[in-house]
Amino acid sequence: MDKMPRYFSHKEKVPEPLSDVYSHFYFATNDSEQAVINTFVPHFKVMLIFSLGTPISIHLQGQPPLVIEHYFMLGPVKKTFEYCMQPKSSITVINFNHEGFHRLFGTGSVDTDLLAVDNNCFLTMWQTLQTLPTLADSTQYLLSVAEKYLSHQNALNLEINPTQKATDVIKQLAQQQGKNRRTLQMQYKKRLGFSAQEFDRYQRFVKTIELIQQHTSANNIPHWADVVFECGYYDQSHLIRDFQHFLSMTPSQYLAIQQQICLAQK
Repeated sequence: MDKMPRYFSHKEKVPEPLSDVYSHFYFATNDSEQAVINTFVPHFKVMLIFSLGTPISIHLQGQPPLVIEHYFMLGPVKKTFEYCMQPKSSITVINFNHEGFHRLFGTGSVDTDLLAVDNNCFLTMWQTLQTLPTLADSTQYLLSVAEKYLSHQNALNLEINPTQKATDVIKQLAQQQGKNRRTLQMQYKKRLGFSAQEFDRYQRFVKTIELIQQHTSANNIPHWADVVFECGYYDQSHLIRDFQHFLSMTPSQYLAIQQQICLAQK
């Protein structure tokens, strides 16, 4: 992002094999004299946010602003939200892969957009991060946490594949393993915090956003009829409903503020 000279942000990739647990780490610091507000696009993953300076605030749809002084867990993130970084604020964010939080802490994701966590291990992590002087030190520490706590239990084997529908994966597994499809669907939702149908809808929306970005990066205005056809929508009103569902805005409104949108994926 780096929208201001004294606003710094950085996304750090996670090496294998821990990339199965962590998606990536995100660091941001606001040393400017004004607040910075960004909009985050849903990515259907759990986020663990550590506030390391002036408290930050998160604005979730239909709820009053939430001030984070130490740490907060959010997810799986299914709706867009805004976060405000006040001057002298700093955040470190762990983005978990879909089964990552369950594997690390032995607890399944919950089917809610908002979850406060009261756990001594998170407080210890926050206290330790406060003392680390560099991003490299913070990254190494977070990796060491995963190495220490990782539970090598059997994964659900419902792998997230952007080229294949989650509902198709469940159907294939049910046939291969001789299991009831409904049972696998319930297990999928319990473990990941969202249904296969919800994730298929999200994947279609991600494809839509990526297609729009391809047009705008080439300084072209997207033709909505082409977007509707290529992304598998019934019509333009169907496309608009997905924008309202995930971002609470229309496609045209998204284009107007695209530079303020934070995408967790590529």
